[in-house]
Amino acid sequence: MSDDPAAFDGPTRLALPLEASFEGAIAGSIEGSTEGAGGGEVALAAAVEELRRLGLEGAGLRIRGGRFTIRFEGERRPGDRLDAERKNEILERLQQIADAADPRRPLSSTARCLEVHPEHVVETRFECVVGRIVPRGMVLPRESDRPGSNRASASRLRSLRLGVGLLLLAVAFGIGTGWHDRVLAPSPRALAIETSTFGARLAIEAGHSLGTYWVRVLRGPRFPRDREARDVWRDRIEAAGDRASALRAHELLTVGGEATIQLLDEEGAVLRTARIDLGPLVRGAPATPSVPLPASSRAAVLQLEPGPLR
Repeated sequence: MSDDPAAFDGPTRLALPLEASFEGAIAGSIEGSTEGAGGGEVALAAAVEELRRLGLEGAGLRIRGGRFTIRFEGERRPGDRLDAERKNEILERLQQIADAADPRRPLSSTARCLEVHPEHVVETRFECVVGRIVPRGMVLPRESDRPGSNRASASRLRSLRLGVGLLLLAVAFGIGTGWHDRVLAPSPRALAIETSTFGARLAIEAGHSLGTYWVRVLRGPRFPRDREARDVWRDRIEAAGDRASALRAHELLTVGGEATIQLLDEEGAVLRTARIDLGPLVRGAPATPSVPLPASSRAAVLQLEPGPLR
């Protein structure tokens, strides 16, 4: 999977936000599947029923060996039944399924929505990025635009014009809103990771999609799993000098609470901040839910701090 969801794959493909809409859709369909482990049969069945209520009557659930598969049969339906609002509702249901899945096991999604228009197809893929279901949209040529088709050259030209027009619109929008700065952000793999006074007790995992880092915190190899380990840690803090930050870290991994995720530049200046609840780790979960953090082209460090927002 590309770390840059706004990348072109030829002149007729352009990444689009979920809210992108085009008039005159002839028809549409949902196909593919979402697969994972855990989730609970009752919760999964309820989620599938909600998807059917949204018009995806062919959505089916299979559970085998602790893993589940939710499959969409690609039923064709009127184009006005797959607008941005409906796709957002589908995204919410898929995210509920992802949240209920076992975070220690792989989660994958090949689900996609296709909106058929006279000259092109709008494809929205619902992909999995660090436990989040993230939409990625593209404009594609119609299937008739294949080599040997009498209309192929003219249709490819129209698709190219559409792609260029959308690109210019996206650039103009990005310059006015700062979106271009987020899209040009480096991959999370290029960022330095710092857990400050938490040390090896916690770890950070991050993904990147559509100008946003999705960040979650995991139990590290030195996570204090019992009272004895927490007491030993506190004794070491008491014997040290500057204790305020360390005591706050100890408190968060004892009773839970919110820590701060910070995105820093190379000089250490704070670019973005977000709060993340460490309570699930204290209650036994291997990882927290992912939280969004707006990306930046100046990003150099992803840091977890126990203290309040700066």
